[in-house]
Amino acid sequence: MWENVIQSVKKVKSGDKGLGCILAHNMGLGKTFQVITFLYTVMKCAQLGLRTALIVTPVNVLHNWRKEFSRWRPAELKPLHVFMLEDVVRVKRPDLLTKWRVKGGVLLIGYSSFRNLSLGKHVKDKNVANEITYALQCGPDILVCDEAHMIKNRRADITLALKQGHREELR
Repeated sequence: MWENVIQSVKKVKSGDKGLGCILAHNMGLGKTFQVITFLYTVMKCAQLGLRTALIVTPVNVLHNWRKEFSRWRPAELKPLHVFMLEDVVRVKRPDLLTKWRVKGGVLLIGYSSFRNLSLGKHVKDKNVANEITYALQCGPDILVCDEAHMIKNRRADITLALKQGHREELR
C-alpha cells in the first residue's frame, strides 16, 4: 500500500496523487485491518501532512468499520477521530463535515449518500450543497472504497462522483 499510494514523503509533499492500489483477498484475511493500520501509519506521520481519509462503503458495513477502528487502534497512540455521516440528521451533516475537515480523521459514508451529496442532489440550499460537495470531493487526503466492484461502471453517477478531486486513492 505504501509503495502504491504514498511512494515517498517527497512525492506526497509535491502533490503527487500516487497510483492507488486494490486489495483483493478472500473474506476474513484482514483487508480492513490492513487499511486501518495503513491509515494510522500515514495519518500519524506528521511529515506527510495527511489529515483526512474518506471511506466509502456499502451502508450495511459502516458500523463494522467504526467497530474495527476502535478494536485495532494502538493503545499508545491518540486515536484517530472517526466520524460517520449516517449518525447525524440531514441538517447537521454540513456541521459534521466541517468538524471532520477541521479536526482531521476518518469519515465513514455509504455509497448512495456519497453519490447524492457530492453531486449536490437532495440539498435544497445551494450554498450548503456547494459546501458539502467541496468537503467530499476536495476534502479527503486519502480515499478508500470498500467493495469497489460497486464502481466498475465508468459512467455510473457514483463512479463519476468518486473520481472528482481526490489526492490519493486506495481501493
